[in-house]
Amino acid sequence: MEYLLKASAVITIFYLCYKLFLQLDTFFEANRGFLLLGLITAFTIPFLVIPIYIEYSPTPITNYELGEDLTIIETTEKPFNIFEYIPFVYLLGIVFFTLRFLFQFVSLSLILINNKKENQDNFKLIETKNTVSPFSFFNWIVYNPTLFNTTELEQIITHEKVHARQYHSIDILLMQLACIVLWFNPFVWLYNKDLKQNLEFIADQNAQRQSHCKKSYQCTLLKASISTHQITLSNNFYNSLIKKRIIMLQKSKSKKSNLFKYALVLPFLALLLMSYNTEEVYVETSLEEESKIIKNDKQIFQKENDEFIVNGTVTDIYDNPVPKSSIEIKETLPDVMTNSLGKLKPNVLEPTTIKSGNTSPYIIDGEELSKKDFKKIAKNNVYSTTVLKDTGYISKNGKPINSIKNQEEFIILGKVMLHNKIGLENSSVTIKEKSRSVITDSNGNYKIRASIGDKITFSRKSLVSKEVEVKNKENINVILRTSNGLSIDASNPKKPIYYLNDKKISKKEFGTILHDSMKKAKSSKNDKPNSKDANQNENTFLISGIVSNKKGKPIQGAMILNGSSNGVMTNSTGKYAIKAIEGDELVFSFKDMETQKFEVKKNKTIDVNLAKKKK
Repeated sequence: MEYLLKASAVITIFYLCYKLFLQLDTFFEANRGFLLLGLITAFTIPFLVIPIYIEYSPTPITNYELGEDLTIIETTEKPFNIFEYIPFVYLLGIVFFTLRFLFQFVSLSLILINNKKENQDNFKLIETKNTVSPFSFFNWIVYNPTLFNTTELEQIITHEKVHARQYHSIDILLMQLACIVLWFNPFVWLYNKDLKQNLEFIADQNAQRQSHCKKSYQCTLLKASISTHQITLSNNFYNSLIKKRIIMLQKSKSKKSNLFKYALVLPFLALLLMSYNTEEVYVETSLEEESKIIKNDKQIFQKENDEFIVNGTVTDIYDNPVPKSSIEIKETLPDVMTNSLGKLKPNVLEPTTIKSGNTSPYIIDGEELSKKDFKKIAKNNVYSTTVLKDTGYISKNGKPINSIKNQEEFIILGKVMLHNKIGLENSSVTIKEKSRSVITDSNGNYKIRASIGDKITFSRKSLVSKEVEVKNKENINVILRTSNGLSIDASNPKKPIYYLNDKKISKKEFGTILHDSMKKAKSSKNDKPNSKDANQNENTFLISGIVSNKKGKPIQGAMILNGSSNGVMTNSTGKYAIKAIEGDELVFSFKDMETQKFEVKKNKTIDVNLAKKKK
């Protein structure tokens, strides 16, 4: 039914554009093309779908309850719904109008077969004794010679030959088929009427050009206005709008500048496409954060013993400065770091070997300075400093330290994943010894400064943390797992994927393993009962309902959380059931939807409508 409604909408758009902008112009041939295009577009444009790509990352689920167990919220009695009978009524209409079409076709065929034929050029002239208006069907031209004189017959046959030469019968048949399929749309019948009328305008215009007397041709039209029997599937010489046909014959030719009106239908079609012909496509993208070096417009090259200084800016892919980026120049200048604006500056302070305990702690570019000389250095010329104190300057046994050097830091890039190639957003990446921590982006990517030997801890709520030691400068990608090894990729609600330790498993296997793990967790809790838990169990009841979007369409895979550990997801019909006590807060969420929170009260049914996030 959705296809039929879209096709009806397109037909309506073309009809209204024709009536409002084109009907009064004399571009009859162009109008014919416009109306035929409307027919073809109406039945093809609903198949055109504009994809809207949505990035996603799967969410690990613990204590997941399968939808099959939610039978408690099924109703035993099915309420009466009149919309369920719409397809039946539509099929009845199809049958009725199809039989009507076949009856008309048989009637036409009998007239063509049972009457005398005369071949004239490529046309077949058929004389009939029936009281019917002259008409044509492809190259057959049917008329009653007793109703008109010789001059009038000549004008009528000239008119019908125009229909035959331009294959107007194809337009009529296509329109009749459209009326059968879209019989419920009143605009399709108005469309049929105007299409036939425009074909008559075309034939009148061509026939009048060949007529010796324009007034005589118009009189023939008036004479044919005497009501007679007409064949629906044919091009009839007479129709009920004779007056309008004569007016159009008298009308002056329209200006060519009016041709732009045909383009007015395009904005309405575009609006229809963007409103109803879109489809959300969930895709996983992994965007590796890249950096690029943009040299300053005013680069300064200052030679110093065949060496020179290069100034520039380090930015990310969005042209934002990246502070504290590491720049290594092998076998030439010492390592440098960018400042808070991303500018390149060499390290002014370079600690070297300390030879004795009396050596000055101030060492600049390998040269010892007194405290007095050190204070004379301009602060703007010092980019970084290293403070050596206590055991950093003198060892515990009082002996001089022979070599103390800066521990080199560099950037570690990587990705935190639930399983291969699926990133985890908002995961914590921490180096505890340096009190340094970052959070992963929407694709699970991270960037952190570290040194060889640092231990990086990767963690995320409801997942088992993982610690990795930095052994080299290579990227570190980490896979986090749930305590039971289970995870669900519900980015495509229609086809969720189930995993055990990053391996795909069936829904049945997932349910069995989850049930066993929950059973073990419950038994371990029962080993240590307390009065508080006992009171909670007594007040616990089941909350159920349906999660849908603003249009009322059920959402499969929506998350319902009660606290940090208890959570369920909706099944294919948007239904859920979760245990709670009065006063608990339930959190409803879904990808790209606004999160909603509800406090559990005495009501045991909570239906939720989620709206799309505002961009």
